[in-house]
Amino acid sequence: MQAYHRDMDERFRYGTFGRESRTGRRLFHHLRAAGAPALAAGSSDWVVHAGPDGNYPGDEAYFLRSILDTIQDALRNRQDRVEPADLADWLAERGRQLAAGELVYIAHQLDFVGRSPG
Repeated sequence: MQAYHRDMDERFRYGTFGRESRTGRRLFHHLRAAGAPALAAGSSDWVVHAGPDGNYPGDEAYFLRSILDTIQDALRNRQDRVEPADLADWLAERGRQLAAGELVYIAHQLDFVGRSPG
């Protein structure tokens, strides 16, 4: 996961490095600088897991597979960040956990509400 976060931080877009793994922490400052300070903010964490029967409800299994695919796509050509064999082992274990209904995904998110300046 550290390699994936570094990959996010090193993405170059709009003439600068994204630092996207820290977007929520920086958004307060950016909103204020844009003249639109946050009126409220709160945690909006995601917790995705199988039910008591070991099955994922709805499209949760598809969602988890998409997350794994995103990580694989970001890191498969980043041998400077992660060894291909280590990535393959990590993905194989997560795939096994997903198939067994054991994979749990937790993402810390922040929701903001504000008003447009002007």
